[in-house]
Amino acid sequence: MAIDLSGRLCLVTGVGHGIGKHVAALLTELGGTVYGSDLRFDDFGAPLDGKDLQVSLADTAVVDITDQAGVRSWVQRAEREHGGAVPPPPNNSLGH
Repeated sequence: MAIDLSGRLCLVTGVGHGIGKHVAALLTELGGTVYGSDLRFDDFGAPLDGKDLQVSLADTAVVDITDQAGVRSWVQRAEREHGGAVPPPPNNSLGH
């Protein structure tokens, strides 16, 4: 079964590294328009687990997911730029 996310807005937290980066790469590969957030992006371009992931983000934002106003602002910006409301974003952080 082929999954096509062309034209779909995808909000991903933790895209600077780890699972979030892998999720963003997969959603990008499937055609999604990915808006990513994290607390830091200093190693974003570095290979992960020996893989040079192709991640093409429509937008990045430094967002602390424990800051409701910051998350709301990020989601609202994505809605404005992409057009229309989006479903709640997935959260892959451990909440520390």
